[in-house]
Amino acid sequence: MTSLLFSVINAVESAQIKAVSDVVDVKDPSKGPLGAPDINVVAAVVKEVGEAAPISASLGDADFDSIAKHIDLAKSFADAGVQIVKIAVSRLSPARAELVIGKLRNALTERVKVVAAIYADESPKNSLFDFIATASHAGADGVLLDTAVKNGRSLFDHVDEETLRSFVSISHKEGLFVALAGSLGVGDIERLARVNPDYAGFRSAIASNGRNANGVDIAKVMEIRRRLSSVMVTAEA
Repeated sequence: MTSLLFSVINAVESAQIKAVSDVVDVKDPSKGPLGAPDINVVAAVVKEVGEAAPISASLGDADFDSIAKHIDLAKSFADAGVQIVKIAVSRLSPARAELVIGKLRNALTERVKVVAAIYADESPKNSLFDFIATASHAGADGVLLDTAVKNGRSLFDHVDEETLRSFVSISHKEGLFVALAGSLGVGDIERLARVNPDYAGFRSAIASNGRNANGVDIAKVMEIRRRLSSVMVTAEA
């Protein structure tokens, strides 16, 4: 069954959703779709969430010339208690993406999972499967398919269900877990259930004042969880 990842921008938001989120994700959307949060924010979220849920955090868009900075940031997140780090490699060549992912994986203990991400709206459909091979060869633990532009169009507006199902299946064969995100909302729940990724990520759909502003709507969070549980039960019946 698909687990739910809800993204927060501060500890106050994490307090609201920690009991109903399978993973509490920390990022700074004002810095981009996978904008890296400040370490102090991450530490505060970890303290607030405690043992209630695993914590993931974004490292931003990979810059090949700044690998050391990405590694230092990942280590600081790991030291704070983060269990999953995500880095976007869409804007690198496959060779450079593999190097960045590999160096990041080698710099962290096995306790911290490394997720390589690309943006579906910036990647040709046939490149999605090449990305899986790149992530696998580099030693990533999981892959994330997201969108770069947050304009109301969801991941499903850029990639069809059949391709997403293949993306999940091939990733699993390579030993990678799969997360899907990208302006997903309640209306995407049935399609998500059919694709059945390991994780589905939400920010825009739960934000009460816009994805970049403070505030989450717990009613929206609960509706997403309720709808997914209902759809999954129906599918298994």
